[in-house]
Amino acid sequence: MQVHIGLKFENWGLTVTNTPAFTFVPTTIYGLQNLILWARDNNKRVRAAGHRHSWTSLFSEDNEVFVSMLDLKTATNVPDPSSILPDKVSNLANEFKTIQLQTTSQADRKSLVRIGAATTNEELRRWSVRGNAWALALNTIIVEYVLISS
Repeated sequence: MQVHIGLKFENWGLTVTNTPAFTFVPTTIYGLQNLILWARDNNKRVRAAGHRHSWTSLFSEDNEVFVSMLDLKTATNVPDPSSILPDKVSNLANEFKTIQLQTTSQADRKSLVRIGAATTNEELRRWSVRGNAWALALNTIIVEYVLISS
């Protein structure tokens, strides 16, 4: 897991700026679990972001812990050129960049899809196009977007 100390944070709209004590870029579930335990033991608040699109104060605060679900180059490159570049094979080492089709019911043509917290809309779009069958019911045209749930 990469860690950056005292790295300034800015969202894409430049409406939120702060300096977390630590910025972590996890690639394994185990690493993120240990980070959260460490933060709890050190009385630190943990906030996560993907492409940094939010205009609210949802992001980390000064001297707290910020988790970037995307590598910093991808998260801060405006605009992200991934929508016009070929697929990268860099997802193999990141447990948060996964798309897994779960149980399928042929009767009602519905399926469950497990989408990793660092999967971008562009990666999901390409997965859907390759499979020629699946799409996420989400009304957005932003490809620089990451679904983060708690």
